[in-house]
Amino acid sequence: MPPKAKSQGHSTPQKRTTKESGATKPGHVESEGQGHVPKPASFYAEEHDLHEPEMQEVEREIEEEIQSSRHHPSQELTLDLVVQHHALDDELVSPTPEDRAYFCQHLTHLRLDRMHLDGSLPSTVLSAMPRLTHVYLQHNQLSSMAGLAALPALRFAALSHNKIEQVEGIANLPCLMFLDLSFNQLHKLDVQELPRSVGFLQIAGNPCTQSGSRSLRSELQAHLPRLRDLDGPLSEDDDDSAGSNGVEQEGGSSSDADEQQPEGEGDQSDDGAPLPHLPQISDEGLPGGSRVKRG
Repeated sequence: MPPKAKSQGHSTPQKRTTKESGATKPGHVESEGQGHVPKPASFYAEEHDLHEPEMQEVEREIEEEIQSSRHHPSQELTLDLVVQHHALDDELVSPTPEDRAYFCQHLTHLRLDRMHLDGSLPSTVLSAMPRLTHVYLQHNQLSSMAGLAALPALRFAALSHNKIEQVEGIANLPCLMFLDLSFNQLHKLDVQELPRSVGFLQIAGNPCTQSGSRSLRSELQAHLPRLRDLDGPLSEDDDDSAGSNGVEQEGGSSSDADEQQPEGEGDQSDDGAPLPHLPQISDEGLPGGSRVKRG
Protein backbone atom coordinates (compact mmCIF):
# COMPACT_ATOMS: atom_id res chain seq x y z
CA MET A 1 0.00 0.00 0.00
CA PRO A 2 1.60 3.30 -1.05
CA PRO A 3 2.28 5.76 1.73
CA LYS A 4 -0.39 8.37 2.27
CA ALA A 5 0.45 11.66 0.62
CA LYS A 6 0.90 14.69 2.76
CA SER A 7 -2.00 17.09 2.76
CA GLN A 8 -1.51 20.07 0.50
CA GLY A 9 -2.06 23.59 1.76
CA HIS A 10 -1.65 25.04 5.21
CA SER A 11 -1.43 22.74 8.15
CA THR A 12 -3.25 23.59 11.34
CA PRO A 13 -0.73 24.65 13.97
CA GLN A 14 -0.90 22.86 17.26
CA LYS A 15 -2.00 24.91 20.23
CA ARG A 16 0.66 25.54 22.78
CA THR A 17 -0.29 25.16 26.38
CA THR A 18 0.44 27.79 28.96
CA LYS A 19 3.35 25.78 30.32
CA GLU A 20 4.93 25.37 26.85
CA SER A 21 4.67 29.04 25.99
CA GLY A 22 5.97 30.08 29.37
CA ALA A 23 3.21 32.71 29.64
CA THR A 24 0.83 32.82 32.52
CA LYS A 25 -2.27 34.91 33.08
CA PRO A 26 -3.43 35.97 36.50
CA GLY A 27 -6.32 33.85 37.60
CA HIS A 28 -6.07 31.58 34.52
CA VAL A 29 -6.65 27.88 35.07
CA GLU A 30 -6.32 25.36 32.24
CA SER A 31 -9.34 23.27 31.55
CA GLU A 32 -9.02 19.62 32.54
CA GLY A 33 -11.98 18.40 30.60
CA GLN A 34 -15.64 18.26 31.38
CA GLY A 35 -14.97 16.95 34.86
CA HIS A 36 -12.90 19.98 35.84
CA VAL A 37 -14.08 21.64 39.03
CA PRO A 38 -13.35 25.38 39.26
CA LYS A 39 -11.31 26.42 42.25
CA PRO A 40 -12.90 28.60 44.92
CA ALA A 41 -12.34 32.34 44.96
CA SER A 42 -10.33 32.03 48.16
CA PHE A 43 -7.67 30.12 46.20
CA TYR A 44 -7.02 33.07 43.91
CA ALA A 45 -7.10 35.52 46.80
CA GLU A 46 -4.37 33.52 48.55
CA GLU A 47 -2.40 33.04 45.33
CA HIS A 48 -2.28 36.77 44.54
CA ASP A 49 -2.18 37.88 48.15
CA LEU A 50 -5.25 40.11 47.81
CA HIS A 51 -5.83 42.25 50.87
CA GLU A 52 -9.34 43.09 52.00
CA PRO A 53 -9.20 46.42 53.85
CA GLU A 54 -10.56 46.65 57.36
CA MET A 55 -13.39 49.02 58.14
CA GLN A 56 -11.02 51.22 60.13
CA GLU A 57 -8.76 51.58 57.09
CA VAL A 58 -11.67 52.60 54.87
CA GLU A 59 -12.89 55.16 57.41
CA ARG A 60 -9.35 56.56 57.77
CA GLU A 61 -8.99 56.98 54.01
CA ILE A 62 -12.35 58.73 53.82
CA GLU A 63 -11.39 61.08 56.65
CA GLU A 64 -8.07 61.88 54.98
CA GLU A 65 -9.87 62.71 51.74
CA ILE A 66 -12.30 64.97 53.57
CA GLN A 67 -9.48 66.77 55.38
CA SER A 68 -7.54 67.31 52.16
CA SER A 69 -10.62 68.66 50.40
CA ARG A 70 -11.13 71.26 53.12
CA HIS A 71 -7.82 72.86 52.19
CA HIS A 72 -8.73 72.99 48.51
CA PRO A 73 -9.49 76.54 47.36
CA SER A 74 -13.16 77.20 46.69
CA GLN A 75 -14.38 78.51 43.36
CA GLU A 76 -17.46 79.98 41.75
CA LEU A 77 -19.54 78.53 38.95
CA THR A 78 -18.50 80.06 35.62
CA LEU A 79 -19.04 79.18 31.97
CA ASP A 80 -15.31 78.61 31.56
CA LEU A 81 -15.46 76.01 34.34
CA VAL A 82 -18.42 74.33 32.64
CA VAL A 83 -16.63 74.10 29.30
CA GLN A 84 -13.41 72.93 30.92
CA HIS A 85 -15.07 69.97 32.63
CA HIS A 86 -17.53 68.95 29.91
CA ALA A 87 -15.70 69.37 26.60
CA LEU A 88 -13.40 66.61 25.42
CA ASP A 89 -9.66 67.18 25.26
CA ASP A 90 -9.71 67.68 21.50
CA GLU A 91 -12.57 70.18 21.62
CA LEU A 92 -12.57 73.86 22.49
CA VAL A 93 -8.94 73.98 23.61
CA SER A 94 -9.05 77.75 23.24
CA PRO A 95 -12.73 78.47 22.76
CA THR A 96 -13.94 81.68 21.26
CA PRO A 97 -16.92 83.35 22.93
CA GLU A 98 -19.11 82.03 20.10
CA ASP A 99 -17.86 78.45 20.58
CA ARG A 100 -18.38 78.63 24.31
CA ALA A 101 -21.88 80.03 23.92
CA TYR A 102 -22.85 77.34 21.40
CA PHE A 103 -21.49 74.58 23.65
CA CYS A 104 -23.34 75.80 26.74
CA GLN A 105 -26.61 76.40 24.90
CA HIS A 106 -26.75 72.72 23.89
CA LEU A 107 -25.58 71.16 27.15
CA THR A 108 -28.21 68.96 28.85
CA HIS A 109 -26.32 67.45 31.82
CA LEU A 110 -24.21 69.53 34.20
CA ARG A 111 -21.79 67.44 36.30
CA LEU A 112 -19.81 69.53 38.78
CA ASP A 113 -20.05 67.55 42.01
CA ARG A 114 -17.13 67.76 44.46
CA MET A 115 -15.76 70.85 42.72
CA HIS A 116 -15.59 73.06 45.85
CA LEU A 117 -18.22 75.44 44.51
CA ASP A 118 -19.30 77.97 47.09
CA GLY A 119 -21.81 80.76 47.42
CA SER A 120 -24.85 80.84 45.17
CA LEU A 121 -25.60 79.58 41.69
CA PRO A 122 -25.34 82.59 39.37
CA SER A 123 -28.52 82.90 37.33
CA THR A 124 -26.55 84.66 34.61
CA VAL A 125 -24.41 81.54 34.18
CA LEU A 126 -27.27 79.03 34.35
CA SER A 127 -29.42 81.04 31.95
CA ALA A 128 -26.73 80.46 29.33
CA MET A 129 -27.59 76.73 29.52
CA PRO A 130 -31.36 76.70 28.90
CA ARG A 131 -31.49 73.03 27.83
CA LEU A 132 -30.15 71.64 31.10
CA THR A 133 -32.34 68.82 32.36
CA HIS A 134 -29.97 67.28 34.93
CA VAL A 135 -27.62 69.00 37.39
CA TYR A 136 -25.20 67.15 39.66
CA LEU A 137 -23.91 69.62 42.24
CA GLN A 138 -23.66 67.47 45.36
CA HIS A 139 -20.73 67.63 47.79
CA ASN A 140 -19.96 71.31 47.30
CA GLN A 141 -20.30 74.37 49.56
CA LEU A 142 -23.28 76.05 47.96
CA SER A 143 -25.39 78.23 50.24
CA SER A 144 -28.19 79.13 47.80
CA MET A 145 -30.12 77.33 45.07
CA ALA A 146 -32.15 80.31 43.83
CA GLY A 147 -30.32 80.36 40.51
CA LEU A 148 -32.07 77.14 39.43
CA ALA A 149 -35.04 79.33 38.49
CA ALA A 150 -33.17 80.00 35.23
CA LEU A 151 -33.55 76.35 34.12
CA PRO A 152 -37.10 75.83 32.82
CA ALA A 153 -36.40 72.32 31.51
CA LEU A 154 -34.82 70.99 34.73
CA ARG A 155 -35.96 67.48 35.69
CA PHE A 156 -33.25 66.21 38.05
CA ALA A 157 -31.35 68.18 40.70
CA ALA A 158 -28.77 66.59 43.02
CA LEU A 159 -27.77 69.13 45.68
CA SER A 160 -26.96 66.97 48.70
CA HIS A 161 -24.09 67.72 51.09
CA ASN A 162 -24.03 71.49 50.61
CA LYS A 163 -24.82 74.42 52.91
CA ILE A 164 -28.24 75.36 51.54
CA GLU A 165 -30.44 77.00 54.18
CA GLN A 166 -33.62 77.67 52.20
CA VAL A 167 -35.59 76.05 49.39
CA GLU A 168 -36.06 78.73 46.75
CA GLY A 169 -36.12 79.35 43.04
CA ILE A 170 -37.79 76.11 41.96
CA ALA A 171 -41.49 76.65 42.63
CA ASN A 172 -42.16 77.44 38.96
CA LEU A 173 -40.13 74.62 37.40
CA PRO A 174 -42.88 72.46 35.84
CA CYS A 175 -40.67 69.51 34.87
CA LEU A 176 -38.71 68.93 38.09
CA MET A 177 -39.28 65.34 39.23
CA PHE A 178 -36.22 64.45 41.34
CA LEU A 179 -34.80 66.70 44.05
CA ASP A 180 -32.06 65.70 46.50
CA LEU A 181 -31.48 68.24 49.28
CA SER A 182 -30.25 65.79 51.90
CA PHE A 183 -27.53 66.81 54.36
CA ASN A 184 -27.85 70.56 53.98
CA GLN A 185 -28.77 73.20 56.57
CA LEU A 186 -32.53 73.47 56.10
CA HIS A 187 -33.97 74.47 59.47
CA LYS A 188 -37.38 75.07 57.91
CA LEU A 189 -38.88 73.73 54.71
CA ASP A 190 -41.65 75.74 53.07
CA VAL A 191 -43.57 73.18 51.04
CA GLN A 192 -45.04 75.96 48.88
CA GLU A 193 -41.56 76.48 47.42
CA LEU A 194 -41.62 72.99 45.90
CA PRO A 195 -43.13 72.42 42.44
CA ARG A 196 -46.02 69.97 42.45
CA SER A 197 -44.28 67.88 39.80
CA VAL A 198 -41.77 66.47 42.32
CA GLY A 199 -42.09 62.72 42.74
CA PHE A 200 -38.79 61.87 44.45
CA LEU A 201 -37.57 64.03 47.34
CA GLN A 202 -34.57 63.55 49.62
CA ILE A 203 -34.30 65.78 52.72
CA ALA A 204 -32.65 63.49 55.30
CA GLY A 205 -29.85 64.97 57.38
CA ASN A 206 -31.40 68.44 57.65
CA PRO A 207 -32.38 70.09 60.96
CA CYS A 208 -35.99 70.37 59.78
CA THR A 209 -36.33 66.57 59.89
CA GLN A 210 -35.27 66.27 63.53
CA SER A 211 -38.44 67.63 65.15
CA GLY A 212 -41.99 67.40 63.91
CA SER A 213 -40.91 65.26 60.97
CA ARG A 214 -44.25 63.43 60.94
CA SER A 215 -46.12 66.67 60.42
CA LEU A 216 -43.67 67.72 57.71
CA ARG A 217 -44.15 64.44 55.86
CA SER A 218 -47.92 64.97 55.89
CA GLU A 219 -47.54 68.51 54.56
CA LEU A 220 -45.26 67.34 51.79
CA GLN A 221 -47.63 64.57 50.72
CA ALA A 222 -50.54 66.98 50.76
CA HIS A 223 -48.71 69.47 48.55
CA LEU A 224 -47.03 66.99 46.19
CA PRO A 225 -49.65 64.73 44.56
CA ARG A 226 -47.04 62.81 42.55
CA LEU A 227 -44.76 62.11 45.51
CA ARG A 228 -43.74 58.44 45.57
CA ASP A 229 -40.43 58.55 47.42
CA LEU A 230 -39.60 60.66 50.47
CA ASP A 231 -36.21 59.57 51.80
CA GLY A 232 -37.33 56.15 50.68
CA PRO A 233 -40.49 54.65 49.13
CA LEU A 234 -43.70 55.82 50.77
CA SER A 235 -45.48 53.19 52.85
CA GLU A 236 -49.18 52.52 53.31
CA ASP A 237 -49.00 54.29 56.67
CA ASP A 238 -47.79 57.42 54.91
CA ASP A 239 -50.68 57.19 52.44
CA ASP A 240 -53.18 56.79 55.29
CA SER A 241 -51.65 59.75 57.11
CA ALA A 242 -52.00 61.98 54.07
CA GLY A 243 -55.52 60.76 53.44
CA SER A 244 -56.55 61.55 57.00
CA ASN A 245 -55.78 65.20 56.30
CA GLY A 246 -58.49 65.28 53.64
CA VAL A 247 -56.08 65.27 50.73
CA GLU A 248 -56.87 63.21 47.66
CA GLN A 249 -53.72 61.48 46.43
CA GLU A 250 -53.07 61.65 42.72
CA GLY A 251 -49.97 59.50 42.70
CA GLY A 252 -51.77 56.23 41.96
CA SER A 253 -52.84 55.28 38.49
CA SER A 254 -51.92 58.65 37.03
CA SER A 255 -48.31 58.34 38.15
CA ASP A 256 -48.15 54.80 36.84
CA ALA A 257 -49.34 56.05 33.49
CA ASP A 258 -46.71 58.77 33.55
CA GLU A 259 -44.03 56.12 34.05
CA GLN A 260 -45.08 54.41 30.82
CA GLN A 261 -44.84 57.56 28.74
CA PRO A 262 -41.56 58.32 26.99
CA GLU A 263 -39.54 61.13 28.50
CA GLY A 264 -40.61 64.46 27.15
CA GLU A 265 -44.03 63.26 25.95
CA GLY A 266 -47.40 63.72 27.57
CA ASP A 267 -46.18 66.15 30.27
CA GLN A 268 -48.75 68.63 31.46
CA SER A 269 -48.73 71.48 33.91
CA ASP A 270 -51.07 71.66 36.88
CA ASP A 271 -53.71 73.45 34.82
CA GLY A 272 -53.69 70.70 32.18
CA ALA A 273 -51.89 72.72 29.51
CA PRO A 274 -49.03 71.01 27.63
CA LEU A 275 -45.61 71.89 28.95
CA PRO A 276 -43.32 73.77 26.58
CA HIS A 277 -40.57 71.62 25.10
CA LEU A 278 -37.26 72.86 23.80
CA PRO A 279 -36.02 71.55 20.46
CA GLN A 280 -34.50 68.09 20.66
CA ILE A 281 -30.72 68.05 20.35
CA SER A 282 -28.72 64.99 19.33
CA ASP A 283 -25.93 64.65 21.87
CA GLU A 284 -23.07 62.20 21.55
CA GLY A 285 -19.92 61.33 23.41
CA LEU A 286 -19.92 61.73 27.18
CA PRO A 287 -22.52 59.82 29.23
CA GLY A 288 -25.79 61.68 29.59
CA GLY A 289 -25.33 63.72 26.45
CA SER A 290 -22.72 66.02 27.91
CA ARG A 291 -20.72 66.37 24.71
CA VAL A 292 -21.98 68.66 22.00
CA LYS A 293 -20.82 68.37 18.42
CA ARG A 294 -21.25 71.18 15.96
CA GLY A 295 -22.82 70.23 12.66
